[in-house]
Amino acid sequence: MSPYEQMVRDLFPPNIDNNVANANDEDNDNPNNNPQHDGTTAEETMITLDRYWLDPLLSLTKSSSRSLVRQLQSSHCPMGYDPSAKPLKNFGITSKNNTTTTNTTTTMSTSTNKADPKQRTTGLLSYIRQQKLDFNDSVILLRVGDFYETYGLDAILLVEHAGLNPMANKCKAGCPWRNVQSTLDALTRVGFRVAVYEEWKGGGAVPGGSRSSDERDDGTKKKSTLKTRYLAQVVSSANPTYMYGLVLNDDGSASDDTPSPGNSDISSSSPGRSYVGVIETAAGYTLVEVSAEERTVVVSERLTSDAVSCRLVAYPPADPLFYVPPYTEDTGVVGRSQRLNSLPFLPWRQQSSSALASQHTNGYSQGNYGIMVGNKVRVKTLPPSLVVSPKHGLTDIERAKQTVVSAFLRLEDDHRGLSEEEEDSATRRAVTHDDFMIVASSSSGSSSSHSVSPDEITTSHPLHLETATQLGLMSDPAIPPLLSSLLPHSAPSSSRRFLRRWLLIPPPPDIANAMSNLVRTLKDEDDRALPSFHNVPPLTGKVISLIRARQASAVVYREILSALDAASEVLLLDGGEDVDTISQDDESSGIVDPLMKILQHDTGTMASNSMSLRASFIGAMKIIESVVSTQNLEHSLRNIVNCDDDSEQRDYISYYGDVVPPAFFERNEAIWRGRVKPNALEHAHIVPLAAKRLAEAIAADFWGVHDITYEDDDDGGGVIDLSGARESINPIYQDVFNNQIAIKSIPTWAEESKDEDETESDAKKYYHPRDRNGKVLRARYTTERVQEAISEYVEACASARLEVENVLTQLSLDLVDGGHLPAILQASHLNLILSTAAHHAASSNAKGWSVATTYDNDDSVNKASSSSAGYFNGVWPYWMDGSESVSNTFDLNG
Repeated sequence: MSPYEQMVRDLFPPNIDNNVANANDEDNDNPNNNPQHDGTTAEETMITLDRYWLDPLLSLTKSSSRSLVRQLQSSHCPMGYDPSAKPLKNFGITSKNNTTTTNTTTTMSTSTNKADPKQRTTGLLSYIRQQKLDFNDSVILLRVGDFYETYGLDAILLVEHAGLNPMANKCKAGCPWRNVQSTLDALTRVGFRVAVYEEWKGGGAVPGGSRSSDERDDGTKKKSTLKTRYLAQVVSSANPTYMYGLVLNDDGSASDDTPSPGNSDISSSSPGRSYVGVIETAAGYTLVEVSAEERTVVVSERLTSDAVSCRLVAYPPADPLFYVPPYTEDTGVVGRSQRLNSLPFLPWRQQSSSALASQHTNGYSQGNYGIMVGNKVRVKTLPPSLVVSPKHGLTDIERAKQTVVSAFLRLEDDHRGLSEEEEDSATRRAVTHDDFMIVASSSSGSSSSHSVSPDEITTSHPLHLETATQLGLMSDPAIPPLLSSLLPHSAPSSSRRFLRRWLLIPPPPDIANAMSNLVRTLKDEDDRALPSFHNVPPLTGKVISLIRARQASAVVYREILSALDAASEVLLLDGGEDVDTISQDDESSGIVDPLMKILQHDTGTMASNSMSLRASFIGAMKIIESVVSTQNLEHSLRNIVNCDDDSEQRDYISYYGDVVPPAFFERNEAIWRGRVKPNALEHAHIVPLAAKRLAEAIAADFWGVHDITYEDDDDGGGVIDLSGARESINPIYQDVFNNQIAIKSIPTWAEESKDEDETESDAKKYYHPRDRNGKVLRARYTTERVQEAISEYVEACASARLEVENVLTQLSLDLVDGGHLPAILQASHLNLILSTAAHHAASSNAKGWSVATTYDNDDSVNKASSSSAGYFNGVWPYWMDGSESVSNTFDLNG
């Protein structure tokens, strides 16, 4: 054991089995085992570090983060943060003695004061410690002004995984508020949960009832200058997007345009990981995958441990993994600890300890199969009380879904932060397992029904890990990657992800035949005009989460409009009105018919025909287009009338020439302009009037314009004419920090002139303005007229910004309440399926590939033509160019 490893282990109590404790859901949910439930605070109880953080600390690789571990203390603080600890040099093994000497040095150097830690804390630190007790398995990220800060071991993880520098070389780190999403991505990518706390700036109750940092245990306020804070969201690998302040965000895209198709690439622009439940039965394992973003469930039955392991390796689950052992009424489950420590389907249990302990890279370990396996997740065993019992009319698939989804919802319910009004609304629309749609499982022989009879025979099986590796679906350097040959380099990462999952989890035969027929049609009709997907962003489940959270921006809605418009065009490819129903035959022809069958399997929802589905697309488009400005779309919408071509519907930032710096107008209006149609707003028309009065006031008092006229017209539109201005050089000074406009000195012409009564000079009306903190700016001058105009204009912009935000928020509510989310999800999946098939067909034609023809065992044509199991004519390795390889023809007679 190295000195560093011994030092880390000394921070944690040695008498607790971390694997058993974290896996035991009953123990974790027992209030008596959690210090925050006994009425004491973090400073009044001997608090130790949660053993959940032992493995992350042992996995640190950077010297900068390892050196900070020496500052941690093992008691009194759930984060291990000691404010009096001195900065230390990077950790290194320089002592000639053994581990004991190194540990002694560490203990003597981490603290300069051995007094009670309660005397070295502040109100803010006490609040953070209390929140850490409430969320002991999450990183605490706290908003402090324009930064988000972390302390103790949380700060060490930011230094290790987010590349941040520690503050003053102490266990304290942070990031600017603009970089919070990238920081969260770095943490969720390696499987961590992050509890984000915001400063409460409004009135009324604190959202979610979270105790603020200036509140006593009895809920009463105490005299303090600390700001009120609340839990905004717990961000995880299942929901990697921070849903806060995104409504007016220009960068809040919901498209999956990540350049790298890596197996473990988790960020806010890629789909979140699924919560996974593994149910052990006499017939094998049942795997339940829950998408928190799309609210869909995939259930796979009768799997082997190798098949489950392959799925977990290919698609690492969100933490924790739910496990349901084979309970019996008489004996319960025997050997629980031994079972949890030797579950055969866990990849990190199958691999050797040496392989997992070596080659750590940024929180990942290189597995035996050449893929990056993230930090191992906790396994939480569901007690018998949480397992849905068999009932008449309840299938095994529905039971599995209800069991795992209910466990997932119990986990999420503990991490919601809502205001009183929002909690009342959430109660009326409480999320249950009924809100999650079952996607046809891989164990069903047909996708025609969601209810799968237990008597049905499995006709398609997920691949085992060895098989997937040999096929090139895993990142093994010794085997050419299959996806690189199936798709061109220009294919988006969403298509690569879809095709990889399609191959790892083969669909039922009828769905596979539909995809084969779709690709065959696209290959044979390669000159057929398809809707261009160049301007259609590949949306992910993030868009549904944004709408449900009422955080979808105008940028997101424009992407949704493009996706809906393209999907509506796709459904017209086979003549539109002639496609009335979904064919149930395996030999479905054309494009729309097989596409509809695959879509039904992929989303778990059914449409009566393509035209009804198209009508639902157009209905959602009309609602969005009536509110969101589409003047910035790269292409016009083809399936609805776009009114943004009308000049009255265009939204422009105020402009009055050089009188007022254009940057001033842009800074106050760009955040809300161009997002919502002007006719959807009631009070935004006040802004142009306020901007006009501001421009005229500045022209008169700062430029010296006596008679204000406009170059374009005399009715108050266009650029103010400065030909009669008494200032020849631009006198305007723009203060971007205080959002002010002033001049540096009193104009000479003002000192020479008199007022209308000719009793005093005009220079008397100029005075020094104040900054945002009330401090007088001695080097600046302004007038009462200009200050009143600026205040009126800024208030009008703030009101318009709030109105735009409320309109977009209401649009999200209308889409949810109107039941339009399924249409948006279906349009996204439909475009993805067709785009993937089209890219594969184009790549196949370029390489000279052909679609294989398959026959049933009882097919007379097959028997007449050949008695062999398979006939292959002119095949060559997929990773080679056909013109440079030797083709092979052979029969499978065995």
